[in-house]
Amino acid sequence: MVGRFFVFSFILITMVSSLTMCSEPKGARRAPTAQELQQLADKNKPGSKGQNAKPGKVVFEVGQVWRYKTRPQDPASTFIITKIDKLKGHKIVHVFVTDVIVVDATHPKGYATFISRVPMDEKQLTKDAVSIVRSKVALPEHALDGYDEWRKEYMAGDAGEYTQPLSTFVGFVDQQMSKHPMP
Repeated sequence: MVGRFFVFSFILITMVSSLTMCSEPKGARRAPTAQELQQLADKNKPGSKGQNAKPGKVVFEVGQVWRYKTRPQDPASTFIITKIDKLKGHKIVHVFVTDVIVVDATHPKGYATFISRVPMDEKQLTKDAVSIVRSKVALPEHALDGYDEWRKEYMAGDAGEYTQPLSTFVGFVDQQMSKHPMP
């Protein structure tokens, strides 16, 4: 159990390190905001406001942008599907979370606005998905940082996917970063 805690901590630090490295440094590319994605969707599909998710009818594909049941402080947050794995008999959907406010002591603003990779259980993510914003976007830079390490640990039985609501994971990262800020 202690080993799994350390592996989870390593994975969390890897994701947060990616988050820190990608927290909009001067001149760097950033993840599109929900508003920008919506404007692109509206531009490409006149009159379209997104497809509502229907329980049992959600089909995830790489490049999709979804609205989800967010924390109250992140109402514009969306997730981008970056990879889908079928491992050990079930699907794991990796997502890049945008437009969140997560404590980050290393960022000039004191917070970061996205989380680069979250491995989610497909069944849970289906419950979280509210509506599709865009059916295909380019993947953000650093969207799969730490994936190879995660997969190796997963196959060894030392890592897993998140089975709680995505908003709970975002809150967990925020809470952990505020308790243990990165130097």
